[in-house]
Amino acid sequence: MKATNYGTCQICESTQKTDARTNRVAKHGYTLAWGWQSGACLGSGHLPLEVSKAYAEAQLESCKAAVAAFKPTECPERTVASRWEACPAVTAWKAEQRAQAGRKQYITWTTARLANWALKAQATVDEVESVQAAAKATRTGIRALSGAVALAKRDLVKFGEKFSDAADQAINGALYAERNAFWTACAANNDCTSVWPKSHLLVSIPYFATNRVAKLVELAQASNNADLIEGAAKLGLLSAAYEAARAAYEAAKA
Repeated sequence: MKATNYGTCQICESTQKTDARTNRVAKHGYTLAWGWQSGACLGSGHLPLEVSKAYAEAQLESCKAAVAAFKPTECPERTVASRWEACPAVTAWKAEQRAQAGRKQYITWTTARLANWALKAQATVDEVESVQAAAKATRTGIRALSGAVALAKRDLVKFGEKFSDAADQAINGALYAERNAFWTACAANNDCTSVWPKSHLLVSIPYFATNRVAKLVELAQASNNADLIEGAAKLGLLSAAYEAARAAYEAAKA
């Protein structure tokens, strides 16, 4: 019979489907690493925490008894020659220490979660799966928005790099030509000491980056070059599209 409800495991507090007839929690916490089910959470096959805490309390008392019966011992001496080999006695002692620490943690955690226990309704399969479907749709939407950001950035960077080079040539091209002629003349005269006197006239054009769009637009508009001004308008639109995509993505993640 198909399960109709979910329940919370009394031991690990994971949410699992419950049997439609007995309302007991489905088997979980196992591994299929070796090709078959190996191991399982102790809470498998017991009533969910929504309707009973009896098994959790029994395990809590069992842990308390084990902690009380534990007798601390010193770490034994190694019985193998090489320090790189695992010593069985030391390995067993460490395992006992970890088990005792785990029992103490479980006692603290379980005592706190059972302190205010009360009966409550179990979530139905339809309720849980609708929430899961909504979460999946949200994740899918976020991935789509992330893709939109990547595409908008690609278009912006692709155009921006070309525009940056075009702006550099339009604004500084004549000066570059004059500088090259100056250096050619110096080389012809074996002059290695003269410095081109107009270097201060070159306008610094920043390498393109998404946070330098405003600077490039400002330089283009100040140049009074019609082609640059037209390109700056397109650059501004691409930048606005990128920022809008980013804003939508961040809002969806929040």
